[in-house]
Amino acid sequence: MLRTLGLLSMLGLSCAALWGAEVYSKSQEPGAETSTANFGAARRLRAKGGGRAPERQQWRRQKRREKQQLLRSERRRPPLADAASNASAAMRAAVAAATAAPRLEMIEVCFLAMGKPTQVDYAVSIIRNIEAHAASDVRYHMIVDKPPAPLAAQMRQRSVWRGLPMDRVRLQTIADMPSEARTLYKALSKTATGPGPLYLFKPLLHLVLPESVKRVIVLDTDLFLFTNLRGMWDLFGRFDAQQLIGLAQEQCPSYQEVRALGGRGYNGGVQLLHLERMRNSKPYEALMWRHARRQLPMKPGGIGWLGDQTLYSWMSVNGSGAEWLFFELPCGWNRQIGTHMAGWKGFWKAHRCAEPCALLHGNFANHKQFMEALKEDPTGASCRAVVRRFRRNDHLFRDHTPDARMLDMVGAKCCRGGGGGGGGT
Repeated sequence: MLRTLGLLSMLGLSCAALWGAEVYSKSQEPGAETSTANFGAARRLRAKGGGRAPERQQWRRQKRREKQQLLRSERRRPPLADAASNASAAMRAAVAAATAAPRLEMIEVCFLAMGKPTQVDYAVSIIRNIEAHAASDVRYHMIVDKPPAPLAAQMRQRSVWRGLPMDRVRLQTIADMPSEARTLYKALSKTATGPGPLYLFKPLLHLVLPESVKRVIVLDTDLFLFTNLRGMWDLFGRFDAQQLIGLAQEQCPSYQEVRALGGRGYNGGVQLLHLERMRNSKPYEALMWRHARRQLPMKPGGIGWLGDQTLYSWMSVNGSGAEWLFFELPCGWNRQIGTHMAGWKGFWKAHRCAEPCALLHGNFANHKQFMEALKEDPTGASCRAVVRRFRRNDHLFRDHTPDARMLDMVGAKCCRGGGGGGGGT
């Protein structure tokens, strides 16, 4: 019994000692002085009989101030979650920048638009057509013979240009050509007739467009595109070191005299011009001057009505010294539908094309209405419906005619959903 009481007494002393140590330890923690002071203030209030109301209110105000101060200090600390989120966002941005696909090179496209001020409007339909397949990566150059600033202001006011990317349209006047280039042009165009002189600016575009434009696709406006123009632009990568100009051959038996001399009959409606090489090529400059002085083979009467394409075709004959500068554009990028020579021997053989149909060229005046109807839907989605309508309603495309055969080829080989592949006519 005495032993038990002794043990209980010792346990009591130990608990008291531990409790005292814990109180002492807590009094050493940060903020312990404040807690002690608050405890003392409360004890004094109780000693005074519960304290008077003003003193209790003062004590509560002090407690509120301390709590607000603590909250303010906590707000100043950056939240760990936000810091982690910011770091994560920065890392994601760095990874995206490192793995992003390289920005595509701008495709440069050029149209001739000289003559009356509204001549530029002829390019509207083909620009809408290109934009329907592009990703804002095409820049348009209009070669004009008027002051560019007033002409650009007029274009912005006309409804036909509404919705088009005017920030990517550039007007370049032939008035800015160097005097030597103007002299060359005048000499070269002396034997051209009709619209031929205008077309002869194309072989000289390296002297007209700014040097910042190193390559360009030159297009007529009687065209319709079924796919992204990037596919054509990438053909520059297939030029060999000497080639300057990319052209498709005529898909009819024209330029017989050129072919007889080992040359090729070219169509000028679609051109790839490597302007940088043309500017740096002394042989090309010399060839232009030799043709201007009529020192090289040319058809009787000179360049004539078709201008640049006649010049290109005669430059390709054996012995001209220019055979090396041409890259042959796949026929599908200039699928011509003119039937004006359909009665000639070998027409359908010359018209055959095994390449996929990517760009249609309405190079025949009688097909103008069909081409305009096709352009009403820039995407080309209604192409087969347009073909069926003209085959059914237009007498020109009645059964068993060359025009009907040509239109059937368009529906089967060019319209998307109608095969869209290559093959003959």
